[in-house]
Amino acid sequence: MKRVFDQFKTDYFGNISVQLIGTGIAQSIPFLVSPILARIYPEQGFATFAFFMAVVAVLVVPNGGRYFYAMVIPEEDQEADDLARLSIWLTLFYSLALLLIALLCYSQLNEFYQLGDLWYAVPLYVAFFGLYNIFLYLSVRKKLFRNNAFTKIVQTACTAAFGILFSFFGFLFSGLVLGKIVGLLASIFAFKIRPGLKPVIPRLKAVAKKYIDYPRITIIPSLLDIFSLQALVFFVGKFYAEETLGYLGLTNMILIAPLALIGVSFRDVFYQKIAVHFNERSYSKAKKLFLGSAAVLFVIGLFIALVLWFFGEAIFAFVYGDNWTTSGKFAVILGFAFCAKLVASPLSSIFNATHQLKLASAWQITYFFTTIITLYLAIVQYKLSIEITLIVYTVHEIVLYALYFLMQNQALNKFKTAKG
Repeated sequence: MKRVFDQFKTDYFGNISVQLIGTGIAQSIPFLVSPILARIYPEQGFATFAFFMAVVAVLVVPNGGRYFYAMVIPEEDQEADDLARLSIWLTLFYSLALLLIALLCYSQLNEFYQLGDLWYAVPLYVAFFGLYNIFLYLSVRKKLFRNNAFTKIVQTACTAAFGILFSFFGFLFSGLVLGKIVGLLASIFAFKIRPGLKPVIPRLKAVAKKYIDYPRITIIPSLLDIFSLQALVFFVGKFYAEETLGYLGLTNMILIAPLALIGVSFRDVFYQKIAVHFNERSYSKAKKLFLGSAAVLFVIGLFIALVLWFFGEAIFAFVYGDNWTTSGKFAVILGFAFCAKLVASPLSSIFNATHQLKLASAWQITYFFTTIITLYLAIVQYKLSIEITLIVYTVHEIVLYALYFLMQNQALNKFKTAKG
């Protein structure tokens, strides 16, 4: 254990601390405001928000050809800047294509789920989210972790403020979504770094070709992966009552907060540090970093899951009101699933740093099929109650994310060098 904690007596721990403090402030805002939102918005408003976020979570995957994930890796800043410009232009073209689809297929989309005019907001969110990620990973490369933390505070503060404001104007169906979009836009302007837009075509072609594995290998498996993560929302929205989706929407909103606070903070700093170790060909340092991060994440995740197990229902009833007790019941069940994700997800950048994207893709494809089959059997075939369905889903998540962690360790073992 001493070796584990010695690993954190470095700038790595300092950078994570900055991320945790900043993201902690950012995530405390939704926590503080969520009781107000739960009393302002009906279950339908949370159902709409949950479904909209599930849709955009899938559609943002191809953003920028996913080239922005590679920006941390190049040794030369010029190459990273070219990747940023390439990502920006690809994001804009992709968002325009989505807008065209929304205009042409508006009726068909509303037959799938009644989002109304919010279908037109989908391309806007995708564009903003793409730009946010480009600026974020370029800032990670520059080690601007304080600025990244500040952007998260700006985003959640504006999201909360406008979420409340829109409710006063009667947007009880769409206010949460509109607040999220405004918050995302505000966070883009909060970044210090500003990559240029003027494209130098030969250089863009060069980096596009050099890092072609990011769109070629990762887009489809990542689409399957994210769809799998959102499959529970899609299935519940389709086969259960709308208020059930609303209860699940509040549960997800609250449980995602600690996952974002801790997971994203570790992910950003871990990716930058593990990429440095990869460039230096230092296996022993990478191994210590990986195991130390996993140990800390497991302890934190298990603590959160146990708190939810023993007190989750009472906490939700006290904080959000008795009519949201069902959300607390869902949190009790799903807490251990979120714990499993908290350990494995932030460390998944090991696949990017070691250029073992096919290994990550194999897990994503497996996760997709097992998730769909599990939910189909539980909900459609056997028509289980929502509580039993969530238990089955949680067991599935624990098993699959344990496999994910083992595959990450395997990727790191393949990274051994003589220098080690």
